[in-house]
Amino acid sequence: MTHANGITDDEVSDGSIAFGIVYCCNGKISRDTAFGFYVPTDFRVAVGDVVEISLGRAASKKERRRGETTVINRATRVRYSFEKDDGSCFWDPDDDRMWTRVLNCDWMQEEGWQYRGGLSEGWYKLPAAVTPDGS
Repeated sequence: MTHANGITDDEVSDGSIAFGIVYCCNGKISRDTAFGFYVPTDFRVAVGDVVEISLGRAASKKERRRGETTVINRATRVRYSFEKDDGSCFWDPDDDRMWTRVLNCDWMQEEGWQYRGGLSEGWYKLPAAVTPDGS
């Protein structure tokens, strides 16, 4: 059976749902910034990994009338493996008791991420611009 989010029963198994925490903005991280996401069957994630997520959204009433489905949060790739630490990422400060740390990875600046200080200090990347032809 295919569900409204486009995932079939065969794709749901142990390990197919994970939860992440966004370390940001002085919130209560155990509740306010935790979110779930679907992990496709072709790869696995582990505690401590840095994972790229495609954020989903609920289908609008108009989309549902056309038969379009809700898009769920979905892991797209593991950017850094905690178990296979290659030194490409590090936390600043290096104190795991502090949750207002900033993750730094070698590839961030190369891929267009920009560092921003202040209250919500961290690396940010704006979505790619959509061209006039919709691509």
